[in-house]
Amino acid sequence: MEIVPGQQTLSIEGLNSNYAQDVKLFNNYLLESGLDFKNALQSYFTEIINKYRPSTIARKKQALKAAIKSQLGQGLSLGQIAQINAFFEEIKIPTPKKQITTDQTISEKELQELITVSGKKTALIIRALYSTACRISELVNIKLSDCTEKKDGVSIRIIGKGRKERTVYLDITLFNEIRNTYQGNTFLFETAGGEPVNRITAYTLIKRAGKKIGRPDIHPHTVRHSFATNRLKELGIDTIGAYLGHSKISTTAQYYLHNIPELKTILRGAL
Repeated sequence: MEIVPGQQTLSIEGLNSNYAQDVKLFNNYLLESGLDFKNALQSYFTEIINKYRPSTIARKKQALKAAIKSQLGQGLSLGQIAQINAFFEEIKIPTPKKQITTDQTISEKELQELITVSGKKTALIIRALYSTACRISELVNIKLSDCTEKKDGVSIRIIGKGRKERTVYLDITLFNEIRNTYQGNTFLFETAGGEPVNRITAYTLIKRAGKKIGRPDIHPHTVRHSFATNRLKELGIDTIGAYLGHSKISTTAQYYLHNIPELKTILRGAL
């Protein structure tokens, strides 16, 4: 079976914006290369393998696979689908590295610089992100009904990935600053229209602040990673994992323990 019978390029109709852009880039390569479709596809991934992150390459594979299946129509047999899947499985891409390196985090000094150059509302989001180690989508959706004031601070109920519940904390002074500034009726971070702050808006504002301190790579998840990295030795891997909402301690370990030697390595030289 030809992968795209009778077609030179792939249609982007019905694809999301990221997938559509990926398909457009491949179509340009296909037309410029002069290769037939199958060879162009294999050659394309060989050329881009060192240009993009593994996760980006994986997305490009999914985009092209989706476009091909869409173009061949809804009447694909199970055998044809299996052929397409098998073809894309032959295109090998690097395994994404899950370890978080120091250049993917910010120090406490950089965090203070980031807060200083931000507007008041953005600074409060950054401070809350670091204190709670929340994902940005979790933070902006915190309701006041999720927050319980206690003697030592405020505990907040979070429903994270997989509908898993956990508790995070805010200093009472920071909590009150947020309440006085955002003045939400339903959400902790609430717009004047009564909606939660948009996570894309928060992302953009934090990126903008990062550029001001010479760190254009900073985004909300950088703050979450930084909390885990900066507090790991103090709190321990079990506590960090639970606070981040990881379902398995191995998940936390593969992200944050890459610079810490294994127990067996240390004990090998024991007296």
